[in-house]
Amino acid sequence: MNRPTRRRIVLAAVGVLVAAALVWGFLPDPVPVQTAEVRRGPLQVVVEEEGETQVRDRYVVSSPVAAFARRIELEVGDPVAAGQPLVRLEP
Repeated sequence: MNRPTRRRIVLAAVGVLVAAALVWGFLPDPVPVQTAEVRRGPLQVVVEEEGETQVRDRYVVSSPVAAFARRIELEVGDPVAAGQPLVRLEP
């Protein structure tokens, strides 16, 4: 068995140091990040998109009076009181 000489040990150590320097030199730089404290709170999700409604079933609404219904002036979510007129009919 050959005993390693002092020269081989020094060359091996230099080779390991060169390899370590190459690996360390090609490591990517750290990326800066923002940190914050984690705490519990309400979750609010908002979706703002325009949509299109398609009517699948059409229903005929008839009234016992011969008249035309004017356009409804209420919007979705408007409060309605008891006895408040919802539709105006024109003869």
